[in-house]
Amino acid sequence: MASDWLRIALLIAGIALPLCAAYFLLVSFMASPTDYSTDTDYTTRLCGISQPLNAPRPLAQNPYDSDPAPRNQTGYCAVELNKHGLSYALHNVSTEYEALSRGWKLTHKGECGVCSTLRDLAVYLRHRDLTTPVRRCGIFSWIKAYFMQCMDNLGFTPACADIWYYNTRHTAKSCFLVCLLAWATNEPFNKKDGSLNDCLQCDEEKSGPWFKLYAGRTRRNSGIRSEIDRNRTDIYGIAHNYFGFPENKLNQRQILVLLGAPGTGKGSFGKRFSQDLGMPIFSVGEHLRSMMTENVSSPAAKRVRKEMNEGRLVDDDTVVQIVRERLEKDDGAMIILDGFPRTRVQAERLRELGNVKAVIYFFEKEEILIEKLAGRRECPACHETYNVATVHKQGYELPPLLPKKDATRCDKCGTKLVHRVDDQPAAIAERLRTYREQTSPVEDFYRAEDVLHSFEPKRGIAEYPSIRDAVHKIIAA
Repeated sequence: MASDWLRIALLIAGIALPLCAAYFLLVSFMASPTDYSTDTDYTTRLCGISQPLNAPRPLAQNPYDSDPAPRNQTGYCAVELNKHGLSYALHNVSTEYEALSRGWKLTHKGECGVCSTLRDLAVYLRHRDLTTPVRRCGIFSWIKAYFMQCMDNLGFTPACADIWYYNTRHTAKSCFLVCLLAWATNEPFNKKDGSLNDCLQCDEEKSGPWFKLYAGRTRRNSGIRSEIDRNRTDIYGIAHNYFGFPENKLNQRQILVLLGAPGTGKGSFGKRFSQDLGMPIFSVGEHLRSMMTENVSSPAAKRVRKEMNEGRLVDDDTVVQIVRERLEKDDGAMIILDGFPRTRVQAERLRELGNVKAVIYFFEKEEILIEKLAGRRECPACHETYNVATVHKQGYELPPLLPKKDATRCDKCGTKLVHRVDDQPAAIAERLRTYREQTSPVEDFYRAEDVLHSFEPKRGIAEYPSIRDAVHKIIAA
């Protein structure tokens, strides 16, 4: 008799426990996301209108079934606003410069796709965590009508919701159990070592390439913050400042970058560009050296002094912050940056601070550079530079640049000139080696962006008038 009651109790428990688990599962996942699609003030502020003039077409079939090998993404997606901002069109462009030269706004890296509309962009901007609400929509992904209505409540366009639907169904085939475990244990998106949790990593591998290709927009290629911690170098920096989006004055600024190995004369050319073209110039190298000598107690200054005293290059985060603070102080339409960016990471993060209009790259043969640098003299007070070297070989005609009043003192302030420690032969060789390793990738980066313009001033500053005229045409284009 007792055994019968025990079997009955176990049977009831066996039925009740799964039902309770299913109930709590449904309560958790069925909680409807806030319906932002009816928030007219919000959508008007972010989107202006609901559809572009050339709205992306909905997918005709499941791309995961029809395209076994997605191609690599190239180019960029840009938005062309009409004169009064009442409508817009999406365009694929091959370079950033192509879009900016036409007055279009970049919206993400990679070709335009079904999630490239401004309405879909509004959803990405609104939700730092889309993983959780989309999972809720996907709990009944076999009922497409439910999923699509749920995604519509989030604010997505039907075409964009389509790719999310197919992505959810496809991922579930391989990742369901590992994602169920991640949900049940409330596992963070990132592990302690910074890598993705097993669920997100599975989704990345099984569905990522297809989703990126057909959706067009992802957080990473749009530069939109996410609750998922991604490698900074994987994120394409961009400001979304069209229609009602908050304006970021830094991203309206046009930037002229001067690149070149030490000794190519970019500093001298830059100062003259500033005077003749009416643009402020910011020399990062001079600023860092001044932070070494001036009594500045900011955290950035302390880090600079510590790293430079120990013979290390200042880290990217510190240098980017210094440039950001300088740009925030100036309201001009264009500025010249001398000595920044120095690394590929800095070049990518410069996108967050403004639009690089052009990069002027000065180059000379290394043998010539070593001879010139060894002859350089600098004023420690105002940082005016002179040169006692005379170079006449291999087509180079570089006379000395001496002070006009006293060969040992600065013409501007009268301070005695010095021969910098880093202009000694051993230091010169090390500086040029470091430049090749760190800054050559920056040249390649801007060459690929089609904004790099190269000049070889074999007669030094004597070629300034022709180079100035060429640069003026470049920035006026």
